[in-house]
Parts: sequence; structure tokens; C-alpha cells
Amino acid sequence: MQSQTAKRLFSVVLTAGGFHGLFGQMLYVANNGERTLSSYIYDQDNGSLAEIRPRVATTGAPSSVATHPNGKFVFVTTAGPPALTGYSIDPGTGKLTQVSSSTLADGSTPQQVAIDPAGKFAVVAHPGAPNLSVFSIDAATGATAPVAGSPFATPPQPASVAIHPNGFVYVAANGASQIAAFNLASGGSAVAGSPFAGKNGVQGMAMDPAGRFLYVVERQDPGVLAYSINATTGALTPVPGSPFMIQNSFLTGIAVDPAGKNVYVSNGGGTIYRFGIGANGAFTDRAFTPAPFGASAVVLDPKGKFLYVPCGTTVPTLTTSHSIASFSVDANTGALTGIGNLLPVGENTSPQRGATVLLDPPILPPVTVDSIENFYSHAPQGMPNSAIAQGSRMALYGNNIGPATEVRPDFPLKTGLGGVSVQIRSGGVTTNALMVYASSGFVNCVVPSATPLGDAAVTLTLPITAARARRFPSLS
Repeated sequence: MQSQTAKRLFSVVLTAGGFHGLFGQMLYVANNGERTLSSYIYDQDNGSLAEIRPRVATTGAPSSVATHPNGKFVFVTTAGPPALTGYSIDPGTGKLTQVSSSTLADGSTPQQVAIDPAGKFAVVAHPGAPNLSVFSIDAATGATAPVAGSPFATPPQPASVAIHPNGFVYVAANGASQIAAFNLASGGSAVAGSPFAGKNGVQGMAMDPAGRFLYVVERQDPGVLAYSINATTGALTPVPGSPFMIQNSFLTGIAVDPAGKNVYVSNGGGTIYRFGIGANGAFTDRAFTPAPFGASAVVLDPKGKFLYVPCGTTVPTLTTSHSIASFSVDANTGALTGIGNLLPVGENTSPQRGATVLLDPPILPPVTVDSIENFYSHAPQGMPNSAIAQGSRMALYGNNIGPATEVRPDFPLKTGLGGVSVQIRSGGVTTNALMVYASSGFVNCVVPSATPLGDAAVTLTLPITAARARRFPSLS
């Protein structure tokens, strides 16, 4: 029997109607082992992720990423060579384009970058020096320039940075078990009483949005240090009950939700801890949620609806998953619920810190069909065994070509599945394929026996989601 083959020419059509497809906001993650930045669109309703490819290659190993408050730029620290690099965010696609690069001193090993709430400064901690570099930011172009007096000396091994709305900069100095504080408003002078006492192995830091409390992870004696902040002087005072200890943990990252009600702490050993925040900054309750091994940070979306966990930290005796874990956050209790399966990033990529940004209108992921193949042979078009016979199955691979959650059919097979359909035009006749499977990256269908023999053009038809209708009203 003569076979039917699908041409390389194909199309994607949007029609009225609707499955709930991926659309929303951006998550950027630094892949230290791969020397790349990953860009993900996360669904603003259900939190599921879709990666934008290709990944952005960095000049060195990225250690930290932060987004500008205006939603226009991403800043990344890299080692080997040490630098602070700025990227502009395409508001329509979320893709990154390099716009600036500031070289740091050799041996400075930048560890974390933080952007002040007003978007005027980028602050970089690098333990190799040890010191703190401060750069001004041009909010229109993303250009960075060292401020007078920078870099500022710190106690040994500065590991992380947090910035108060009033311009106070706090640095967790691991090697000294101290918290150093500087005042950007007065040219980087030390805050009275700085450095403040910490404990062994101080690491990640997070501040509540109102600037009332500072929380610091300590790794050697696992727990969280809590301080109240004097909004006038910047001085720190330990919160009653601090430190709040956590048994048998390899603590890595920390974040406070946008409402200032909960603190989330990642444990590389397989747990995310949640602590409720009381009126005086002390923890009122605690809960834990299982997470993958190797959790390296916790990243909250700006609305506090979702929490993402890059898993790239090497934990002694444990195997790191090199993936992104996703959780929804209960608006009332702060409790976490896992969202679907882990999203693999790739072997030895070592995803580290991440950052989110909200764009208006929401980003829509590209809809592309990358290949059409014989489902059984998977041979590329034009190669032996690549033809697709009448009554046989056809596989379509791509990005966002179906519903975010896979859909399987009830029998008998129908010509639509999860809002997706496939049309085949051959010999002037169009037939509708029988749908077997539909997901975001893969669609499987049966070529009808009545399809005329010969070359064919294939059309994948998707419904217009509510987000697409809002973004492109002309399509509906």
C-alpha cells in the first residue's frame, strides 16, 4: 500500500472555546553547573511551568539572580569570571537580552545580588574578597555603575544580602557568625552597633515586606535567627525566642510571603518548613512539606500564590534531583500543596537561586509544533520508515500544543480531545484525525483510513483560552 506522509509544512490555528492552557508570569533560575539561565512562564492560576528555550548562556557560573522592581530587568552574578550582568525582559515573551555587565575584582566569588525596593541599587556580596559591591542602576536602560566608596569591607565570608526600604543593607557573614549593616542613604556608613551577633553558619536572609523583621538561616546549628529592625537607625534586636531551631536539617534558602505572615525555609534533605509570624516577629507555629533532595532556595511569586524550589545543592550522602519543584500556597494558612510532578532541568545543571517578576499583560508561551512523526518508527521525515500509513498513528511534538495536564480519551476515539484537534489535508480532501492523547508537549492521533494517499499538510487546532482572548482580542 502506498503510504501517506506529512509535509514539513504545518500550521497551528486558534479557535474560540477553551481548555485552560499555560499563561502567566516569569520565573528565572540560575543553573550553576550548566552556566545558563532558565526562563519559565508560570500559570498565574495554577502555578504550572513552561520553559522558554533556548536557555541563556552566561559568561561564568551563575550564583544568584534578582529582578528589578519595574519588571524590566534581571540581574545575575557569576563567578569565573566574576561579574554582575543585566538583562532586559521582553514584555511580550519574557525572553532575556543582555544590556549591561560590570566586572568584579578577581577572586571576589560573588555569592548573591539583591536589588533595593526602590530599584536604585544592586548590592553584591562576595566572600572571596571579603566585601560588598554596590552599583547604581539606570531604571531606563539597566546600566550599572559602581557607587562612590564601593566595595565596602565586611566580616569574613559574606554569604547573602537583604535590603530595607529605608536603605539599610544587611549582610550575613558566615565566617564571623555576624550580621553586618550599612546605610546606603549615608554613603555606605556602618549602622551603629554593627556587626550584630549571629550564630554558626549564617547563610540565607529574608525580610518581611514592611521591613519590621529580618530572618537569617544558620546551617551549622540548624535554625532561623530572627531580629526586629529599628526603621530609623537600622539597628537589629534579637526577637524573643530566637534562634528557632530545626532538628536534623541542611538548611539552604529562606523567603517571607508578601503579606508578612509566613516564613518558608528550604532543607536540602527533603523538606520545606513553614513558620507563622507573630506580632513581635517570633514564630507562632510550624509545619513541614516533603520536597526533593537538594533544595537550594525557595522562591515566592510576588502575589504569594506559588512557591518554587530549585533543587541543585549537593547534600552529603544524598542524590540531588536537578529539578524545579512547584507548590501552591493556601491564602489563609500559608500551607503548601505540591503542583504536579517535578520539572527536570537536566543532569548536573545545579539550579540555584531564582527570582520571579509580574508582567502586565501576562506572558503567553509560544505555541510551536517542532516535528510530526510516525508514532511507531519515530523516523525523521524523508527518512526510511518515516511515512505514516492510513489507519496508523501520528505523533506531534512541540511546545504548549495541548492542555497543561495530559488528557486521555474515552472509547470510541473522537476527533477532539481536551480542546485539541488535528486536520489532515491530502489530495484536496481534509479529514479529522482520531485523538489518542493530548498534553502540552505531545499529541498523538490516528490518521483516518479515508485520508487520500500522498503528501499531506497537517493543522493542529487549539482553543483560545481566556488569557489569549484578553491578550489578542482580534483572534476571538
